[in-house]
Amino acid sequence: MSRKNIISGALLAVGIFAAIVCVGMVTGFTVSQPFISVDPVSDKNIGDQFTVTGNTSLPAGSEIVVDIHPSSLDLKTGMVTDPKTGATMRLDDSMVATGMVGVENDPDGVAAWSFDVPSKKFLAGEYTVIAYLYDKNKPTPGEISGMTTFTVHGTKASAGTGQYIKIDPIPDKTTGDLLIVSGSTNFPAGTILMVQVGNPGIGSGSDTMVREGTGGVNRYSMPADTALLKPGTQTITVTNMKGDLEKGDYGLGDISSTATFTLKGAYLGTDAPVQPATTKDDFIRINAIGDKTEEDQFLISGTTSLPAGVGLIWQVMPYTGTVPTGLDMNAKGIMANNPVTKGDGTANRVSLAVDLANMEPGEYIAIVGPMKGDPASRDITMGDPVGSARFTVV
Repeated sequence: MSRKNIISGALLAVGIFAAIVCVGMVTGFTVSQPFISVDPVSDKNIGDQFTVTGNTSLPAGSEIVVDIHPSSLDLKTGMVTDPKTGATMRLDDSMVATGMVGVENDPDGVAAWSFDVPSKKFLAGEYTVIAYLYDKNKPTPGEISGMTTFTVHGTKASAGTGQYIKIDPIPDKTTGDLLIVSGSTNFPAGTILMVQVGNPGIGSGSDTMVREGTGGVNRYSMPADTALLKPGTQTITVTNMKGDLEKGDYGLGDISSTATFTLKGAYLGTDAPVQPATTKDDFIRINAIGDKTEEDQFLISGTTSLPAGVGLIWQVMPYTGTVPTGLDMNAKGIMANNPVTKGDGTANRVSLAVDLANMEPGEYIAIVGPMKGDPASRDITMGDPVGSARFTVV
């Protein structure tokens, strides 16, 4: 299906919102029913300019109304609630954006539409996007409509007080590929960001540190393994961390950004964990890693005779001259857990995304084996078989 930018019409007056009745909204469609879909919208900051997009099977010449307003809008009274103070206020033009776009002809029968949202003094909080077929005899959303929501954070960045996180565009991936999540931010160098890869409940998360950039624009980057994700549209969320770990109030902050990418291939994971019944003939072999440099981000990979779904524990630490047979809780480095995934033929797959940031030059070793114990505590050990590979950071 081709994607085209179709006509973006002028903004409409705020008075149209008072008549909106949110009934009959659908986000899906059937072959026999014309549809309008709205693509997910990432989090925004007050004052951002952005574009809302979607698709439609409406015939050429049809017109779509795009309506963006606070989700707290009371349609009967025209009042909205300020999420910070809880106070109610009357809806006005500064809080909404509405426009009309025209549908162009598309040989595939499904056309893309887009609406450029101008800079607005949106309220902080959740906003709703509704796109619906314009009917002069019925100026309210009907069955042919789509919707999504997004969150507005902070203040306008150009005012000098707003903070933002942006995610670089992500190309399509195939299950098992290394994914590098990177982007820009005006958070200071040293700030910790939480990067969550994959849709809620089936993804993984890890933190990364903001690095100093130029012109007040700093950078961040984190590697991730896509082996455990299910093919389809996947979501990435990057959020600042705040608080004090020692005081027990450390957690996610209130500035975040989201992005999506398409994952192709076959699902390599399992829907339930598997308890290993290992034998003396079982093995884990890690592929040769080779020399690395500081700041490298890469995928350690290997094969195993263990079944997919068996939980693994990994450790990457300085090599002291002896190949370890288990975990060293006092070693500096990386410790992570994930399951065996499906491989080719009789051998399954083991893999770990590694970020060498803050690793000093020297010789290192990566070890992996079946995990025993609770990963939420320090009461964990590594069982047999154990696989290992040494490499040098130069």
